[in-house]
Amino acid sequence: MSVYSPFALQGVSDECARKSATFFTSGLVDLFQSANASLAAFYFYRYDGGSSYLSSIMDGGNDMYDWGNSIFVSQTFIPNNFSGSSLVYGFYSLESGLEIFVSPPNTYPHVTAVFLPAGNLSIICQGDTGSDGSGLVVNYLLNYTTPKAHGTIWANINYGASDPTIGDVWFSIESSEWGSELRGWVDGRKVRDNNYYRHDVQVEGTNLLLCKILLSRVNGQVIYPWEITEYVRTYVGSIPFQVREVQAAAPDSAWMPCALNATWGDIIADRTKYVQGGLGLDMVMGQTETWLCAHGHPCAPEEGDSMCYKYNESSEEFIPWGRNSDLNLF
Repeated sequence: MSVYSPFALQGVSDECARKSATFFTSGLVDLFQSANASLAAFYFYRYDGGSSYLSSIMDGGNDMYDWGNSIFVSQTFIPNNFSGSSLVYGFYSLESGLEIFVSPPNTYPHVTAVFLPAGNLSIICQGDTGSDGSGLVVNYLLNYTTPKAHGTIWANINYGASDPTIGDVWFSIESSEWGSELRGWVDGRKVRDNNYYRHDVQVEGTNLLLCKILLSRVNGQVIYPWEITEYVRTYVGSIPFQVREVQAAAPDSAWMPCALNATWGDIIADRTKYVQGGLGLDMVMGQTETWLCAHGHPCAPEEGDSMCYKYNESSEEFIPWGRNSDLNLF
């Protein structure tokens, strides 16, 4: 029942995610922004704002898009068999280990990242280009490696018109330290699709990240495959993979009387009482990977406070950690 995620945020509710998305927004996005230096003439597309565009990039004034660029996520492994609402920019969700992050407006590049613990996953992108069918489309299928990770890159580049280049790039992040395995994928990109379009990349595997980023370049200039490979390699090479020794989690003696008398069944049945998240860079793989906070516990009597625990995978017990008012988990 553990939630395994190398990029877990502290919180599962929308409110908690907004308060505690520090690692993703200042970590994941900032790492991409630092990689922007490796892509010359990056075009900073415009978010037109307003409630109509909370899930798309319009940029109508500079004609990159006519009506936006919407993102969808599906766990269906059947091409062209998905319908649903587009994800709102600034969205975060953690459910049963499937962790979805969509970066807020005015972050460059725009990032959609999903951690897949097991099963099938697709990231779908659809919209309407400002080039209205002119220009060229090229697809790249690439691979990259870093000292701690590797993956596959699927890129769809719409270029050659006077409008800014649209570079939709999907890639996996796999690491032996996460126990990643990419068992298969389906390429839903189209060779000639530079007006109304719908592209998707679908993967099947365990413990991996599937990311989709939006690159662009001024004046319709092409983005070359080696530039994309270097861009992704620069980003992934900046991820702080850390090898941690597996050691038993010991409770702070001050919190010994604060046991949690609840089973995972109790926790799942009452989501209003419990808040759960991953330990992120503080996790010890196979030992302590997640935390849980319980509202209304006698050891955290102040209104709005919670008693928090680390879950020990080996002993299958909740180790008292402290009050949320001190830990600031959410």
